[in-house]
Amino acid sequence: MHWGSLGGDKQVVDGLPSWAPSIIAVAVALSLGPEPPDSLENKMRRSVFAVVLSTTVAAPALAGTVITSEVSAPNVAGHSIVYYIEPDRVRMEYPGHIVIFRGDQDAEYMLAPTEKKFRRMTPETMKQSAAAATKMFELLRSMSPEQRAQLEKRMPPEQRAQFEKIMTPEGLAQGEKIMTGQTPKSEYRKSGGTASFGKWRCERVEVVKDGKPRSTLCVAAISDLGLTEDDLSGLRRAAAFMEPIAGAVADPIDGLHSIEEVVGYVAYPVHVEIPAVEMQTTIKTVETKPLAADLFEVPADYQEESVPAPR
Repeated sequence: MHWGSLGGDKQVVDGLPSWAPSIIAVAVALSLGPEPPDSLENKMRRSVFAVVLSTTVAAPALAGTVITSEVSAPNVAGHSIVYYIEPDRVRMEYPGHIVIFRGDQDAEYMLAPTEKKFRRMTPETMKQSAAAATKMFELLRSMSPEQRAQLEKRMPPEQRAQFEKIMTPEGLAQGEKIMTGQTPKSEYRKSGGTASFGKWRCERVEVVKDGKPRSTLCVAAISDLGLTEDDLSGLRRAAAFMEPIAGAVADPIDGLHSIEEVVGYVAYPVHVEIPAVEMQTTIKTVETKPLAADLFEVPADYQEESVPAPR
């Protein structure tokens, strides 16, 4: 990895990884639309929004859990998010990137399939990434109007609109809190009533941060999904591993214990709405079946990228 020039003596961090697979991070990244993989805009997008298989046939492992959700958002309707869950291994497939958590290795791997690259995240590299994120936001705050105009000129309209939101004082301050893990914890509370999404009957729960509603969940008892607490143990481990750099709003892997405290039973979000990015996700299928071991391995032809260190 290297530091890409932004003009003058300013530098930007090139390609910070998607270390927290928060739904909002995925939504924002997707809403920006496709772009050339080596463009400055693509590097900036990965840095700002933190959104970042083996072909060898492997023997099936013991039965795991597969949760498939459909994503509905501007420019991304019809895409899916898929979680493959085992007790100490989790694979999370998002449109455009993949996250593999390996509890047995105390590591997480961030895969960019289109570029065939990956990053290995450990507790130490997560600290480095947080420090690099802080440096990046210091740079963004210090950009001159000329540098900002130069950068925005190269962006498509959708990405320019998102960048302008980031470049407000409020956006920069919030972004830095997110990247450095300083955001206040989410509060979960019943928002009243029940609803149906697909084949799921669920109870509405509101997620509040800084006193403001951020997202709405509709949760169902895990038994209604045909699951047990053991089936979700790997997902809980992945959430705990990523907690130091977790996203700003609720992802289904975050806050499971808090949801249980609010509704009084072990629950899982079957539907998530994030108004800020006009995004919704709904679980379509929940399966229990053997999972191939290579689902949790980095493909041999992927090139490893180091995590950028702060400078």
